[in-house]
Amino acid sequence: VVVDAYATGNVSTDLSYAGGFAGTIYGGSIENVYSSGTVDAGVERAGSFAGEVYLDFADSLSIKNSFAAGQITSNNGTGGFTANLNTDNISLVNNYFDITLTGQSDCRAVSGAVIGCTGVNDNASQPNYFFDNINAPLSTWSFNNVWNSSNGDYARLNAQSIDANMVCEGAQVTA
Repeated sequence: VVVDAYATGNVSTDLSYAGGFAGTIYGGSIENVYSSGTVDAGVERAGSFAGEVYLDFADSLSIKNSFAAGQITSNNGTGGFTANLNTDNISLVNNYFDITLTGQSDCRAVSGAVIGCTGVNDNASQPNYFFDNINAPLSTWSFNNVWNSSNGDYARLNAQSIDANMVCEGAQVTA
């Protein structure tokens, strides 16, 4: 489960399935997440949010109220939100991508409408779309407690103190 997160770093690989937030998403739940870095997959399959969204090894996969706004380059197979999307038993709700910034007109590499994934800012008509929290999906995020917005930039998480234990590749890390 990933809730209220963002990725702004650039991604570059000589392999396949690169994404601004994740290379491959095989299951789980993602909500209120965005990616804005550039994505370059040298071989094939790049998406501004994820290289591949595919239900495997899990009972369900849902992505809700999220967006992608990073430029994409790849030799083959690119999508504004994800390159490869297997929609069987996957729930996409209220997700968006920036058509101008990603350079893509379709949500996934295979053209055609995808329910729950909408392109905005066609022909640079709304260049600040994701800077304004009255626009979807930001309008569903908690700007009172979790997120804050600044003029002319993407939303950022409010500073919060947490006690958490994380496991990172078998090593115990305390934050």
